[in-house]
Amino acid sequence: MTAPLHLLHGWGFDARVMQPLARTLEESYRVRAHDVPGITTSWPMTMTLCESVKCLAGAIDPGAVVAGWSLGGNVAVQLAHERPDRVAALILICSTPCFVVQPHWTCGIDPGALTALRARLQEDAIAGLSEFAGWCAMGERAVKKTRRTLLDYTLSARTSPSVLAYGLGLLQSLDQRELLAQLDCPVVMLFAGNDRLVPVVAAGQCQSLSANIQVRVIEGCGHGLPVSLPGRVAEIIREFTAK
Repeated sequence: MTAPLHLLHGWGFDARVMQPLARTLEESYRVRAHDVPGITTSWPMTMTLCESVKCLAGAIDPGAVVAGWSLGGNVAVQLAHERPDRVAALILICSTPCFVVQPHWTCGIDPGALTALRARLQEDAIAGLSEFAGWCAMGERAVKKTRRTLLDYTLSARTSPSVLAYGLGLLQSLDQRELLAQLDCPVVMLFAGNDRLVPVVAAGQCQSLSANIQVRVIEGCGHGLPVSLPGRVAEIIREFTAK
C-alpha cells in the first residue's frame, strides 16, 4: 500500500492550487489536498492555528507525510506539534517560522507590506489578489504565465474578504521558531532561490534551529514553486521520504 501524503495550501488559495503537485505524486503516494480550516471560505469561520489543527487532524492519516506551502506550512508545523501521531515527516515549501521581520529574525518581509495589502484588499479585492499573485510569481522563469495561473487559482477560491484579512493577520503575528525546533519528526524545508516573500537567506537560520531540519534550495523560481515546478518539488519529496 502506498504511503499517505497530505497537502496544505497557502493564504488566498484553496486545495485546488496544490493539484499540479498532487498529480505528479499520485503514483507514489495516496495524495489528498485539503482546504485548510480557517483560511478558506469552505469553512464557516476564521480560527486560530490550534483550532484549525483540531478540525484538520481527523482527516490526516496516522503516520502520514504532510507537506505545506507558505501559510500551509505553518499549519503543518502546528499539526506536527499538537498531533505527532499524525505526522511522520514534514515538508515545508516556501514556508518560514516567521513570515515578517521579528526581533532576532531579520530574514522576513516588512510587516508594512502586509498592512498595505490588507488595505488594498478592502478597497478592491480582485486588485489586491492580483497584486499578491504578482508577488508570488516574481523570480519565476515564466513570470506572466505563473502569475496568471496563480491569479486564476486565487480568484476561483472565492475566499471572503474577512477570511483574507484574518489570514494576513496570522502571517503578521506568527513566530514558530520554538515549535519548529522542538519537533521530533524529520523536516525538509524547500526554499526558492528567487522568492520575494520567503527570502532564501532564511534557509541557514531555519537549519540552525534543529538537527532534524534539512534545507534544499531550488534555483530559478519564486514563491509559486509548487505550481511552477511541481515535478522538481515531487522529486525532492520522493528522495526525502525514501530515506
